Amino acid sequence: AQHPHPPIEVAASSDETIVWAASRGYGLLLSAVQTVASLATCIELYTSHGGTAGDVRVERFCLVAESDAAARERATPIIVRLTRRLAALGGDEHGHEAVGTADLDPFRFHEETAVIGGPATVARRFAELRDELGVQRVNLRPSFSGTASLALQQSTVRMFAAKVAPLLAQPAIRRVNS
Repeated sequence: AQHPHPPIEVAASSDETIVWAASRGYGLLLSAVQTVASLATCIELYTSHGGTAGDVRVERFCLVAESDAAARERATPIIVRLTRRLAALGGDEHGHEAVGTADLDPFRFHEETAVIGGPATVARRFAELRDELGVQRVNLRPSFSGTASLALQQSTVRMFAAKVAPLLAQPAIRRVNS
């Protein structure tokens, strides 16, 4: 048991909520639909009001396959379904507008938001979040909000554990095509 209570994280999308969470010492949970640029802006606001980057948890849609090409092939129809659904909801992921319609372009979503690729590419993308933004904790979302099959989700989690996590434990991740 943790005393006085378990850590509290606030899922925030507005500047006011981010400042509120930071000023009270709460952790911050950022949405899987935010681009890296959007994450950077939120983390900067959070840390400028007393929070620390290590207390930020980021959600990322994630698909790991044997290679970048295989991952792209599997991810493309999933991303098209997900971005269409989110666009129809006005960018609304969990009861609030999380992104604008330009952020839901499938190509842009693939390149700037979701983490998709072979093990080396996925490790590099997560290392960039760690090294450039100070993010230490990530919630993987291999379900792509229910648009990926259970078999694909299980495959992603297994490959992440077996092939990506060991790469992240290394001191430096360099740009490698897989």
